[in-house]
Amino acid sequence: MVRILQDSINTPLLGEADHAAAKHHYDEAESLYKRIVSSCERELGRLHPSVAVAQEHLANLYRAQNRYVDAEPLLVKTFKIKLHCLGRENLEVALALRNLTEVWELLGKIEEAARARACASELIVRQLSAGAT
Repeated sequence: MVRILQDSINTPLLGEADHAAAKHHYDEAESLYKRIVSSCERELGRLHPSVAVAQEHLANLYRAQNRYVDAEPLLVKTFKIKLHCLGRENLEVALALRNLTEVWELLGKIEEAARARACASELIVRQLSAGAT
């Protein structure tokens, strides 16, 4: 997925956003990540895998700031895009669902989180087992 993103957007901008986030310059990082998401959506379409990766970066920034309410819709979109583009039996889909599950747990959405965690765990185990054979 990272390669798709790098081929599809301005990677210096992504590097700048990641650098700002690492230095806890959250306002700057948020602005840059939003520009990246917007650019990907405009240039590639809303269902392109690069949009999912760009949204994931922004959601992770929000998670680092304990802004789980802001991260949740981005992680839902990320999961849906990856599911649409990659299919249910893809490890990236399972990992996206796991990330969403963690936010749901932090938001107190325990029932949703429990169902999603079970599904994500099953997918991850299945993918790892398939890769081991």
